[in-house]
Amino acid sequence: MGAENPDLMFYLGYVLAEIADAFKRLHWPYLATALAFALWAYAVERRQAPGGRLGLGEYLLPANVFLHGSAKLDYRFFLFEKVFLKGLLAVVLIFAGKAALEDTALIAGLGEGGRAPIIIAYTVAIVLAYDFARFFAHWLMHKLPVLWEFHKVHHSAEVLTPITNYRMHPVDRILNKLFTLGAGAIVTAVFLVFFPGQLGLIEILGINAGQFLFYALASNLRHSHIWISYGPVANHVLMSPAQHQIHHSLEERHWDKNMGYLLSVWDWMFGTLYVPKGRERFRMGLQEDDTDLNSVMALYFMPFKKAAALASGGLGRLVSREAR
Repeated sequence: MGAENPDLMFYLGYVLAEIADAFKRLHWPYLATALAFALWAYAVERRQAPGGRLGLGEYLLPANVFLHGSAKLDYRFFLFEKVFLKGLLAVVLIFAGKAALEDTALIAGLGEGGRAPIIIAYTVAIVLAYDFARFFAHWLMHKLPVLWEFHKVHHSAEVLTPITNYRMHPVDRILNKLFTLGAGAIVTAVFLVFFPGQLGLIEILGINAGQFLFYALASNLRHSHIWISYGPVANHVLMSPAQHQIHHSLEERHWDKNMGYLLSVWDWMFGTLYVPKGRERFRMGLQEDDTDLNSVMALYFMPFKKAAALASGGLGRLVSREAR
């Protein structure tokens, strides 16, 4: 057996674990809906260019994307986090309040015997609160230089695959969890005051209905080469995969646009919404002065080094970001 086989087995094992977990974006039903959207996109492109020679396999799994050096770095980053850092990160997030958010059934347990209108209202309120909290945390990551240094890890990807979703610095993850925890706690406290003992969440496959909707709406194609737009009207309400791909663009017209997750209304409100009129072509990744994020260790430790350099320059450099 080759020396690389154990690493390959670890990697495949963790991918299969993600596929089997309804709380993970790679869960097989969400992959199935993504495949359905991708097949629809392929059929549309074939109708628009009937003379094209691109086969279905080449369309879904192009070698120049999935075997690109950036994609391979995604795979190594994913494996490193799952094998070496998962336990450490779990401890940190527990102290940050992750345990209160990880299992939506914990909140749903408050609602046994709850009335349907209250459960519906609470579910909608939680979905809106979580989604705005994630948007606002993301907005801060783009606006504050010290947070941008950590968020650059995600934007350093030069091609997008579903595994790119996992190219995220632990600082980003902790910030997201803290914001969603706070938002969820505020909403839950308000509902508990007015409707004690009557709360509950609508769940599908055992998870919050809003999270299920996000995963089912081709969320795995947000980080992919497949262009899926919901159209000019729906794109003002729901964040389409195409709009998130634009978020990763290196082109100046796309900088700091489309920072929402499930909903795009927050971008609309904050003036950061970009709705494409049609298929757009653009480069992805970072500018030339940020090309040092080229290894797993650099992705983890370089942001700390650069954040420390900003801190040495005073508060102004930490919170005032000029154009990239």
